[in-house]
Amino acid sequence: MTQPLSEERLTFDLHGRRIQAALTRPEAGPAKWGTVIIPGSGPNDVDGNYPPDPMWPGRPHTYMDLGRQLAGLGHAVLRYGRGDAVVVDEGAYSGHANFAERPLVVAEAMRVLREKFPGLKGIAVAGHSEGSVVGSLLLARGMAPDVNAFISLSGPALRFFDLMLRQVATWAKDGMLEFGGFKVPFALYEKSVLVVRRNEPVPDELRAIPFGFHQMPADGRQYLRDYDACDNSVLIAEVRCPVLIVQGGLDGSVFPENADRLAEARRTNPARTDSSFFPDLDHFYKKAKPGERFARYDDQDVDERISRAISAWLEAL
Repeated sequence: MTQPLSEERLTFDLHGRRIQAALTRPEAGPAKWGTVIIPGSGPNDVDGNYPPDPMWPGRPHTYMDLGRQLAGLGHAVLRYGRGDAVVVDEGAYSGHANFAERPLVVAEAMRVLREKFPGLKGIAVAGHSEGSVVGSLLLARGMAPDVNAFISLSGPALRFFDLMLRQVATWAKDGMLEFGGFKVPFALYEKSVLVVRRNEPVPDELRAIPFGFHQMPADGRQYLRDYDACDNSVLIAEVRCPVLIVQGGLDGSVFPENADRLAEARRTNPARTDSSFFPDLDHFYKKAKPGERFARYDDQDVDERISRAISAWLEAL
C-alpha cells in the first residue's frame, strides 16, 4: 500500500546553466533511500516528456511517474530535466555543452539530494537508457564514491552508433528506410553513421539526404562521438556497488538482449547484481504490443511493477 507523498519543484545551477528539478518524498516520516534519476537521450523535461516533434516519443512522463511511485513507497527521489534547462551565464557555460558534462550534473543533483535529506539510509542513482551509460561512467570512474546502489533502466550494452544501426535495421523494408515520407537506402543511413563516428568529411552522396547524423550541427556530432566512445558493458563491469538491471521485453529502442549482456559483463564483479525483466513492457515501461515501436503514452502511467521491484531491491540491500 502506498503512502501520501509531497513534491517540490526546484532548480540547481551548474556551469552557467539552471537545471529544472523535482523532489518527491513521503509526506510523513523519514525517507528510506534517496535516488537520483538520470534522464535518457534527447530534450526531455523534468517529467520525462519531449517536444512535439515526430523524431521524439511524445509525452511518456516516465521520470515523473517513477519519482512519485517510489515516493509513495517511502523513498525520496530527485529527477531533473535536460531540454528545459536554461543558460543563465554564457561565459560559464562555454565549453560545457558536451557528454562529459552529464556525470557532473548527476553529482550536483546528488549534492542537492543529500542537502535536503542528510539522514538517508542510502543513496542510489537510476539511469534510464543513455542515462544508464552516464551512471556507469560516474561510478566506474569513482566520481561518486558515496553511492550505495545503481539501477540501470533499459540500459544499452552496445555503443551508441551500433545500437542505432541495430535499431534502425529493424525498420527497413526491402533495404529502404522511410522518414516522414522521404525514403533512404539503409546502406546510406549506415554510411551516415560511419561518417560521423569516424569524423570524416561528408561525401556528396549524403549531402542531398536531409535525414541522418551527418546533418547534425558539429557540436551535436561531437557529443554523439563522445557518447559512442563509452562502452556500457565495460563501464558497468567496473561499478563496485550493487547493481539492478531493469528491462522491458518489448523495448524497441534498447533490445532486451542488452540486459543479458550487461549482466554477463558483471559476472566476475564481487558486488551484487540482480535483474528484473518485464516481458510486456516497452522502453518507457508502458504496456505495448509486439512490433509497436512506441505505445500510446498519454493514457498510461509507468507500470507500478517497476517501482515496486526497485523499492523491494533497495530495501533488501
